[in-house]
Amino acid sequence: MRKKNRTKESPAPAGAPIWMVTFADMMSLLLCLFVLLLTFANFEVTKYQKFATHMRESFGGKWIMQLSNAGNVGDPTLVPPVPGTFPSDEKVDKAEPVAEPAPKPVSKGPMAVLELAPEEPEEKPGQPLQPDETTVDALQKTIEKEMSRDVQGGMVEVEKKRGGSIIRLSEKAAFPLGSDQLNESFNPVLDRVADIIRHSKGMVVQVSGHTDDIPISTERFRSNWDLSSARSASVVHYLEKKTGIDPKLIVAIGHGSSNPLVPNDSPENRAKNRRVEISIVPRQLEAPKADSPTHPAE
Repeated sequence: MRKKNRTKESPAPAGAPIWMVTFADMMSLLLCLFVLLLTFANFEVTKYQKFATHMRESFGGKWIMQLSNAGNVGDPTLVPPVPGTFPSDEKVDKAEPVAEPAPKPVSKGPMAVLELAPEEPEEKPGQPLQPDETTVDALQKTIEKEMSRDVQGGMVEVEKKRGGSIIRLSEKAAFPLGSDQLNESFNPVLDRVADIIRHSKGMVVQVSGHTDDIPISTERFRSNWDLSSARSASVVHYLEKKTGIDPKLIVAIGHGSSNPLVPNDSPENRAKNRRVEISIVPRQLEAPKADSPTHPAE
């Protein structure tokens, strides 16, 4: 038998093929290129939010985007909208229940929420806030207790109005007729008022002067406006001196005969309208005003 000629195969060279070096170099360059592209990319959150808002309005749903890491851009996780928010939901027959996919759990990372929280009611400028009724009631009880003797003597009247208290000073006891000088015998009454104001924190004091409809014209007072303003200023000066209250928390106002308690149709009613009112209210409220008479003043 003839023997077949066998050729000896040369062994493969050690190491990786030569082309692998070029391929690995190219892959490294591509990796560097994509890293640089990601670094130079500019993610504008404003444009994204605007685009997301338009998408939300188009589909009628509310979406929550969950970012993977704080400050980094990752794959967002969209939570499905609340059932019933899409317009197409209204067309689904209520008798046929529709299986809804369970929402994916949201991690504890930072969240970008679009129209998730309900809108808070808009605060109107100048709208007074609601006072603490406990504070107002405690103030009213304190005034009634401290001024009870003066109320019984007919020197003052105490009234609760619009979340505050009014201490109404009688002109007959506080001032001489047609004068703005306080009677010295009335000082103890104002001292008790000063003690109440001194211990009433967070309160605003408004002192309002009022007169009847009888005109006055003297060298000192041109009209009832001047007289009512001067009387309220006299009370403010006395209270400010006794209490050391912040001038920003106390004010003097003259109403003249424009705001009578009762019609000016008798001497008794005119005496009631000649008064000074001290209104003590929480700082966030306007000063309480006395009720206007049922009939206009003559």
